Amino acid sequence: MKLLLAGFVLSLLGSLPPGLINLSVAYIAIRRSFIAAMVLGTGAAFAEYFQALAAVALVGVMPAFKAAFEWVAAVVFLSLGIYLLFWPQKPRQPGEIDDVSLKSYFNKGVLISIFNLLAIPYWVTYCSWLQAQGWWSDNIYDMLIFAAGVSTGTVGAFGLYAWFSTRILQQVNNIARIANLVIGITFLALAAKLLFQRLWA
Repeated sequence: MKLLLAGFVLSLLGSLPPGLINLSVAYIAIRRSFIAAMVLGTGAAFAEYFQALAAVALVGVMPAFKAAFEWVAAVVFLSLGIYLLFWPQKPRQPGEIDDVSLKSYFNKGVLISIFNLLAIPYWVTYCSWLQAQGWWSDNIYDMLIFAAGVSTGTVGAFGLYAWFSTRILQQVNNIARIANLVIGITFLALAAKLLFQRLWA
């Protein structure tokens, strides 16, 4: 039970700061519906379940690949940031029909989560700490329980974003522009941080 709780709390807190996935959840909640946003968030949480499992398995070897992950992540974040700032998606007008299926939102959530290349290093760090504290031994049961807590916490965080968005944000016409701007700047900041660490740190 403590591993489930640890995964839930760490994932919930880690998913609350603004990022690509939770801002996408907020965007879909406003432009489509709370249900569609939660389906997207569930897709992202589904992918993160396997990312958490991979992190547990890589606890001992991940430091050797950390630099490579950071370089790849920097390139991806830089590319996405530039794309969202200079080629943003044109927002639909209120009341315009959205015929995208819920299955498509789930698949989009999975895809967005897969592009979150820093998720595995993030979970490796916390898994290493939890393992050092003696919270689990190396067995598949502990791995599955922890990953389940991670997914549950992720869904909880995205649910808060979707709930908050549908009740507080009313500027439907401007949400696409604002979301693209914030996400683009976030990615550029992440890319700059990673490049600084690789080149000058």
